[in-house]
Amino acid sequence: MNSYSELYETKFLSMLSSLNERPGVFLGKPSLEKLLDFMFGYTFAMQRLVDYQPIFWKNFNQFLFEKYHISEFPLSLCAFLMQGKSEEEGFATFFQELDQFCSTTGYPKNMSK
Repeated sequence: MNSYSELYETKFLSMLSSLNERPGVFLGKPSLEKLLDFMFGYTFAMQRLVDYQPIFWKNFNQFLFEKYHISEFPLSLCAFLMQGKSEEEGFATFFQELDQFCSTTGYPKNMSK
């Protein structure tokens, strides 16, 4: 990963950390659906403004595929992470999975395209 890619991925994780710490400021309340909508919007803006497509989604999905022994998501990421949980519990689950993803993989420093 080149230094610009690592910088963008690190900023993306920093943004996620801020969302986790203060979801009410960014989303109104802890909600997995609102979080994913925000993240997709952020990703779209990065692509349009600086012509960079974060590799986070590809790598995070791959991590979840391997962890849960699935070849592809039969549902949306939101529905997969919620599975009978409330929006707030789904929000918490996302960040638990994200923490495990980062600690297991060393993301973003050990990620490649």
